[in-house]
Amino acid sequence: MATAPDTLRAQLRNLAADGLIVTCARLRPGSDLTKPVTAAKFTLRRLARRYQELDREISEYDAELGTLAALAAPGLLSIHGVGPETAARLLAAVGDNPERPRSEAAFAHLCGVAPIPASSGRRDRHRLTRRGNKRTLTGVA
Repeated sequence: MATAPDTLRAQLRNLAADGLIVTCARLRPGSDLTKPVTAAKFTLRRLARRYQELDREISEYDAELGTLAALAAPGLLSIHGVGPETAARLLAAVGDNPERPRSEAAFAHLCGVAPIPASSGRRDRHRLTRRGNKRTLTGVA
């Protein structure tokens, strides 16, 4: 949108994200793609429709993930702040053996977030353990 012609940018500038997507998906570009306004409308329309399709797909996957997490660990979803995605990450961290981490500290070590004393002299500080899978709960691929 930053490189679109001024007339089109002015039309879309003050819209919130949801309104922008809906408006762009409804754009009528015309047939002459050699004109900058037509080409910009065509591109914005395609991108907005792709966004809507991906958003629908994500919603479907979230619903399926919620069902699977509820089947695998029904009590986990009842904890305040634990939704389907967090439950799935926790289940992936412990694998097929949910009894593996016997305590909160053991789970912290498993995920690579257990504090290790790293003090020197008069400074009292900690660092995170270098072991474990830090990607388990952070979502970093």
